[in-house]
Amino acid sequence: MRAAVEGTSYRGRDGVAKFFAETDEIWDAISVEMDNDPTQVDDEIIFTSGRLRGRGHDSGADVEMELAWVLRFRDGLISSFRTYTDAARARKDAGLSE
Repeated sequence: MRAAVEGTSYRGRDGVAKFFAETDEIWDAISVEMDNDPTQVDDEIIFTSGRLRGRGHDSGADVEMELAWVLRFRDGLISSFRTYTDAARARKDAGLSE
């Protein structure tokens, strides 16, 4: 969610480690639920949507937010994993009609 809201970008293995470290700092509890099975657009793109539920570490505030994700693959590995707060924009970026 932070990446989607703040435009934060995580790159490479170090970026993945940083993402998980920051997630642990921000949330006391967090879960992600998918609305449906992921949609495979082609061999290189997958779209899915759902919601994040969590409780802020410092604030104790409960959060529920609808999100969407577009995963891109290259040579069988994830090359990009982007989180969106706007499912219509995610669908468009994945090459799906609204």
